Amino acid sequence: MGTIEFGNTLQTKNIVFTTGSDVDDVLFKFILVPEDENWTGVQVDWYTIHESERVYTDYPTNEPAQYHKYRYFGYVFKNGTPTAGDFDWFDIQQKSITGDKYTHLVYSDNADGSNFGREPKAYMGIARTTSPVTPTDKKAFKWVRLKGDDGKSAPNFNLLLNTEIKSSSSYTLNGATPTINQNDFNGRNSVEINNRGLTGNAWKGISFRSSKKEFKRGETIVIRLPIYIYSDVNVDNGITLALKSHVGNKTLTGFNLDNGTARDTWVIKEIQYTVQQDFTSPADNLFYIFSTKNGHFKIAEPYMSVGGDMPTNWIPSLEDLKAHSLTANVRVAGTYEGKKTNDVKFFVDVYYDGVKVTNGFNLTARVWGGGLNKTQENATYNNDGELTNVYYSNGEKDGTTINIKLDVEYQFLKNYMFCKT
Repeated sequence: MGTIEFGNTLQTKNIVFTTGSDVDDVLFKFILVPEDENWTGVQVDWYTIHESERVYTDYPTNEPAQYHKYRYFGYVFKNGTPTAGDFDWFDIQQKSITGDKYTHLVYSDNADGSNFGREPKAYMGIARTTSPVTPTDKKAFKWVRLKGDDGKSAPNFNLLLNTEIKSSSSYTLNGATPTINQNDFNGRNSVEINNRGLTGNAWKGISFRSSKKEFKRGETIVIRLPIYIYSDVNVDNGITLALKSHVGNKTLTGFNLDNGTARDTWVIKEIQYTVQQDFTSPADNLFYIFSTKNGHFKIAEPYMSVGGDMPTNWIPSLEDLKAHSLTANVRVAGTYEGKKTNDVKFFVDVYYDGVKVTNGFNLTARVWGGGLNKTQENATYNNDGELTNVYYSNGEKDGTTINIKLDVEYQFLKNYMFCKT
């Protein structure tokens, strides 16, 4: 086995070695991780980035490939053997407002996550927890399809950042004065641009940032863009999506968005484009939407990837996914005294990035005790958070403790809570 040495600085090194005469080469990426700014307690973690056709179950349990607590996750779609530079790396043990959070990534051949493991397969499971220990329950993960039924890759994660459009910092201004419309499309915000009264070309619009700035000839760019064009302003010189950098004024390509597009309704534009020549953008805000002259329109859920199928719904970027937190709690109202229940109801409070949400999340409730043992998939609730199809009728019960466990899912994240009375 080869040897690598680290100096007293942050370093990334690679090594290829063979684990045995009957085993394929295994490529690992080593990263030196300091525990504090003085470089005390330095340790080396292992990160598998390529293992040929060998499956994880073939490894002895004491080999590093079997370890699941990774600090960094590499994501790549490429024909042939990838190198470290081909991967988009991100730290999956980041901090959040609710304390330490860990992102766990596993894979399965099944949509429900059955028999999941570490070898990349058709579905990827994502779980965010407060523990470095990987969950063993498939229901703890949000499952995302990575490959289609024909073996080809399914929709990839979004390359565009901040596509939930939570604030004006989600995009870059290019001469426009946009407004944000809350919960305007599929429960997500839209951004509206109203360019009117212009007597000459002004190219006013906005740009979204992309985590990828380099595109190779032959790559297929997949774009999904819901757009709403108002009829109150005549589009006199086109509404355009351009993949370009304003730094150096470099353009990869552009697409007309208004020709043949119905007015006063949402229309989803689906575009696939094969890159004709290598292109590198000096800036990351390269997803540029504008009206050349006059035009009134709004967009939501912008999506762009390289390769993969066209998505049917919004997909976040990996960067956006790892930056969020989901917390929740459950409350019990009413009384349970002398074996009698009176108006016993359950309430749930859900917080996404510390902000309370009152709709759009999915609940599974399990209630037991007090003469009831019930699991309710797709538990319903009102705007006050009261569960409307999980409750106790008034009257005599068996006196055992009432327990409730809620699993909540929202924006690709999951959490659970427990309460008893």
